[in-house]
Amino acid sequence: MRLEAHTIENPLSRKVELGPTLDVIDAAKYLNVSKYTVINRIKQGKLKAYKQGIYWKIKREWLLEYEASLITNHDNMLELGVFK
Repeated sequence: MRLEAHTIENPLSRKVELGPTLDVIDAAKYLNVSKYTVINRIKQGKLKAYKQGIYWKIKREWLLEYEASLITNHDNMLELGVFK
């Protein structure tokens, strides 16, 4: 059984092809942040990931859940008037 990559429209980086699992660098490119930010979010427990040997791996659905949580948190802050 072959798992297919999906092309996802990311507002910041246009179209991005996401495989079923990503490494830190692919996740960083998708989120438009540094690889160190992704690693920090993993260690903080904000982004789900697992270790495969010495490498962090992130399932596509986990990355999309994390992105959705960022959008929701931002929208909540807007409603509370945090950003003006």
